[in-house]
Amino acid sequence: KSVDHQRDVSISHDKIGGLLAEAGKTAEAIEAYQAALDIDTKLSLTDQNDNQTKSDRANSLSKLGELRLKLGNSTAALDDFRQAFALLTEVVAKDDRDVTAKRDLAAAAIAFGELSLKMPKADLKEAKDKLQQCLDVLGGMQQKGIARDSDKAMLAKAETLFAKL
Repeated sequence: KSVDHQRDVSISHDKIGGLLAEAGKTAEAIEAYQAALDIDTKLSLTDQNDNQTKSDRANSLSKLGELRLKLGNSTAALDDFRQAFALLTEVVAKDDRDVTAKRDLAAAAIAFGELSLKMPKADLKEAKDKLQQCLDVLGGMQQKGIARDSDKAMLAKAETLFAKL
């Protein structure tokens, strides 16, 4: 199968996952997002430098994290957010102009930080390090004049979380 075809199938699984999540079918949504992640992971083995595939994997991981958190599986959710953050860090390091990846990185850091505060055995230093990177990325966007209102809101949220850690 061609890479484009496989990516299209992954996107379809992602969209189905979104519809299932909206319908409250969390377990089925997790299966759909996992199918997307599996395809994206296979694609990443083909080209480990492909930022699009890394972003797609991170997107699936973040969505899985949100749903696993909803089901009460905080440990798995934290790991999903951790993996998403790591992938997005690579994407942003390779392409500093990828504003979408920067926003996704910030969202993953905030999710990681919020969850870390709720977990008794979480590594708060790791959460603080991720939030610092989030603050640097969002602050840089604001300095360059490319921050949207939603970015500014994420920045304020990250600052509040950072202060709690």
